[in-house]
Amino acid sequence: DTEADLYVAIDRATDRARRTAMRRIERQQSLLRQPAPEPELSA
Repeated sequence: DTEADLYVAIDRATDRARRTAMRRIERQQSLLRQPAPEPELSA
């Protein structure tokens, strides 16, 4: 059934997009958790 195949394809694409988004968010958070370099104070 073409309609069923379409739904399966959409589900698969949605899952892949969700995993990609989660991975991207996790990477951003791990970068944010790293200690930031101290700003240089120029008087």
